[in-house]
Amino acid sequence: MSVEEMGPALAVAEVVLIQARFGGHAGRHFDETFPVKFGLCGDEGLGVGGLCAAWRVWPPMRTLLGLIRDNCGAAKILMLSSPVSILVRAARVIFPELCVLGVCELPWTTLEQICELLGVSPNAI
Repeated sequence: MSVEEMGPALAVAEVVLIQARFGGHAGRHFDETFPVKFGLCGDEGLGVGGLCAAWRVWPPMRTLLGLIRDNCGAAKILMLSSPVSILVRAARVIFPELCVLGVCELPWTTLEQICELLGVSPNAI
């Protein structure tokens, strides 16, 4: 389903979860490998890789957010697409009327890994 075909499905939405990978795995691979050639961190959400990802992702994301605004503007939008911080910030600037919240699994994943190393439960921290 294309972004443009989503309008009717959004008409009754109260919560919209966005977990799109515009550019597919090839785009992510590029974002995470080209910085390494220059001695930089290779990551789809950080540094130059994150900026590259944002540059590619923002145009279709902007279209999608406009569609959400036009069809279910009061819905809560949960953004999981990378780079989440840049996308949420851009969304809030361009679409201030929307409630866009960024969700990143990295803090929880990092906590779990640290707790595993320490032999403690994440619930104990």
